[in-house]
Amino acid sequence: MTASGKARLPRCAHFVFTGTYDRYVPFHEIRNTLDLLPCRLIFNFFATTSRIIHMKTNMAGAWRIIFFSTAAALIIGVAAAGLFIETDENPAGQGAGATRPIFEAMRINPVSPASKPLDFTLPDLSGKPVRISDFRGNIVFLHFWATWCGACVEEMPAIKRLAGLLADKPISMVTVSMRESPQNVAAFLKQHRLTLDTLVDTDGSLARRFAIRSIPTTLIMDPRGRVIGVAVGSRRWDSSEALAMFAGLAESTGGSAGN
Repeated sequence: MTASGKARLPRCAHFVFTGTYDRYVPFHEIRNTLDLLPCRLIFNFFATTSRIIHMKTNMAGAWRIIFFSTAAALIIGVAAAGLFIETDENPAGQGAGATRPIFEAMRINPVSPASKPLDFTLPDLSGKPVRISDFRGNIVFLHFWATWCGACVEEMPAIKRLAGLLADKPISMVTVSMRESPQNVAAFLKQHRLTLDTLVDTDGSLARRFAIRSIPTTLIMDPRGRVIGVAVGSRRWDSSEALAMFAGLAESTGGSAGN
């Protein structure tokens, strides 16, 4: 069984029991809808069965047995089919397939296939418009956060240290503050002595476009501007594992030096 086949059943099981397809990958990044369909069917059967139980239906005993037997057979059948039906998530052997081992230690979810190159414009703290495509040629660490997010505030010192450690690498560190004024963000950065490339998504429109439902969320982009990895939640960004991950990305993607 391929790596994609091995990964499918746990992801499907997570969807069945929680209603979300993957713990770390935003739902909109799931490309293979055929892979998701069996998960939807199983989840819907569980949901329907639960409703019937809670409603204490007066269904006759024989019909109740038929209903639950049919549901159980379909669930088992779909689950079994998931073990044998495989899709090639990355037929070219590039993108997430190549970066998956690099991402594992940091629990970064590879995006397969990689997204189309991103291009958007946001103002920086001075109001100057900045295009994300200006960072093409580098790996981009695109971090969504806010000063009102406790977990975000806690991990910002680690991001600052990471930026210093990667200063001579072909990696651009870009943070996007969500739903707050540039003045608040500037005051926070000054108070904590943080010097990072910071853009401001004042109304949250960019976060909605990328379906960012919780923060902190970090997108890892390759030198072509494609999202190749996603991390939802905080990480130890200044750890040896993080440094090894970015060194491996720089080597495997061939980013050019400089910002």
